Amino acid sequence: MIKPPFGYTIEYHPILRKRWYWIKKDEADALIEVFGSLVYGGNTLQNLANQLNKEGFLTTRGKPFTSQSVRTMIKEPFYINLIRRRRNGKTTYEYEEYETFINIGHWLRAQIMINNIDVFNEPNILKHLQDVTYDQEAINYKLEFGFDYYEHELFT
Repeated sequence: MIKPPFGYTIEYHPILRKRWYWIKKDEADALIEVFGSLVYGGNTLQNLANQLNKEGFLTTRGKPFTSQSVRTMIKEPFYINLIRRRRNGKTTYEYEEYETFINIGHWLRAQIMINNIDVFNEPNILKHLQDVTYDQEAINYKLEFGFDYYEHELFT
């Protein structure tokens, strides 16, 4: 059985062969704080681990947090709707629709803060980031100008 990352629980329906991911509010709030403290506060991974332990949280394996477990948690692409799949010895990332609570911009900044440059070499992650960025640009354009890119007279 797959263990969900910190902040989520999984409900599996064996007949439908479908998974549902549910947010654990207390863990989600703590994780939002971790990302915010790393990105904006400049906290170290060890300080973040100490804070999670002080608040009584445990890793998904039931152990106290360490700087390495915080780093692993921050690297998790699950928080931006990407599920890691391993097939035939290869790891791929596939987009899946479920509720997330980490802003993609915060996730990206956190990858840079922990020097996780490998994430930018994964084609599926890059494609997802490009799709999300494009969608966000389109949303910002509509909010600013009141119409879609392709509704503009240049495109008609």
